[in-house]
Amino acid sequence: MINLIMSEFGENRVNAGGGSFDLGRLEPTLTSFGAYFKDIHLTIYTDFDIKIDTKIPYTIKKVEPISVGDSRSGYHNADYYKFKGLLESEHEYAIAVDSDMLVINYDVESLLPITKKFGLCFPQNPRLLVNYDSVRGADSNYTREEDESKGYGMALNISPISFYTKNKNMRKVLEKTCEVLKEKLGRGTTAVWRASWELGIHPYVLPLQWCVCDCGLAKGNSMYVEEPIILHLGHPKVKDEHIEDWLGVWDRLKESYEVHYG
Repeated sequence: MINLIMSEFGENRVNAGGGSFDLGRLEPTLTSFGAYFKDIHLTIYTDFDIKIDTKIPYTIKKVEPISVGDSRSGYHNADYYKFKGLLESEHEYAIAVDSDMLVINYDVESLLPITKKFGLCFPQNPRLLVNYDSVRGADSNYTREEDESKGYGMALNISPISFYTKNKNMRKVLEKTCEVLKEKLGRGTTAVWRASWELGIHPYVLPLQWCVCDCGLAKGNSMYVEEPIILHLGHPKVKDEHIEDWLGVWDRLKESYEVHYG
């Protein structure tokens, strides 16, 4: 059984990349994951009475926000409870994911053996460097003087995050990340770096194919992504670049979802 962790705060949906969807609150993530995995249990962390329309078994956990009143509070809370949800999962595999992701490749199934082998996996951030993402990205509060790396470590994206819950070392990383984020609100990616630097333990970094966003789309650029597995559709450019027939893709995913959960 796979525990899919989703974290939704605030009744008005906001996607970081600026995209919008005429779909349910948890779509296109929920249907596309359900199209490729037939043994999902969904856990949703939220601060409001969220309405869910799905045939996937689910649990709703209404929780207290760790951040209130800041323009980035929704992101603080969503990130924190993705990490917290991974820690609280009672299943062998837990995957925390944002609601604006689209799985388009059957090879997504390889995420499970990769996760079991390494314990905790995050996608590579196309900004590459901590000192680029955590200094220039929204809600940044990292400085190059903060640690001896000067930020020349690998920057991560935080959807999807996959966790093999029996891995004790990687559990420490998630626990420390939650602690760091509560102490110093900011980017979730920065909290992971701070936790990893303090512990000397770093998660496995998945290639860009696992979270294709609009930072790596220009053809001819070394960052252009071939054979994507998961698209971050909250970035409209990603949809335009990688999907020619949206209705056809969406209909096929819904058909596969119905095979698993109909």
